[in-house]
Amino acid sequence: MTNPTIPVVPVGTEIASFEKYLDASKAVDTLADAEFPVEALTIVGTDLKMVERVTGRVTWVKVLLSGALSGAFFGLMLSLFFVLLIPDAPWSLLLVWMLAGAIGFALMQGLLYAMSGGQRDFSSTGQGVVATRYGLQCATEHVGRAKELLASKGVIAQGGAPVREVDLTHRGRTASATPQTTVRVRQKFVRVRQISARTRLSPPSPGTRRAPSA
Repeated sequence: MTNPTIPVVPVGTEIASFEKYLDASKAVDTLADAEFPVEALTIVGTDLKMVERVTGRVTWVKVLLSGALSGAFFGLMLSLFFVLLIPDAPWSLLLVWMLAGAIGFALMQGLLYAMSGGQRDFSSTGQGVVATRYGLQCATEHVGRAKELLASKGVIAQGGAPVREVDLTHRGRTASATPQTTVRVRQKFVRVRQISARTRLSPPSPGTRRAPSA
């Protein structure tokens, strides 16, 4: 029995290939609208790449400002908690806690940035793993109907041609001989044998001399 928690490679026939995940999902939606059993489909991403997008340069101004804003928000939330729970607490406590939080967080962020030694002077957002190609696989028993539906909607070519075709002409393979070519080769071979046989059997003419044998 297969453990559902262990990832396995899906088994099926690739019926379409897309460069974007959105196009692959639209193909599945097209089949779903045609009441196709979509549980027989699988979107497989290949050629995976790790992507990290750089958003900007990190400077001391950005570090201190980011720390101050984070500290001010933390001080505001904490002071609101005390002001709402304690009726006699002054509202000026909000400003005190916001100022204290801004100064404290700014100093902490500046200290961490100084300890890094400038090894990472840029900010980025991790987009994660991205595939460069998305193949739509289908169970073998539903391949024919899936290709017909996608072809009728213009998603794939008519006739259900495979998405990836291997060109065997670049691998040193020659085209197979047709029956007509085989008959012609045999006829030429027979003619050559007949001519050579006549040459050996015909007597030499009186005016010709044979070369002495070595």
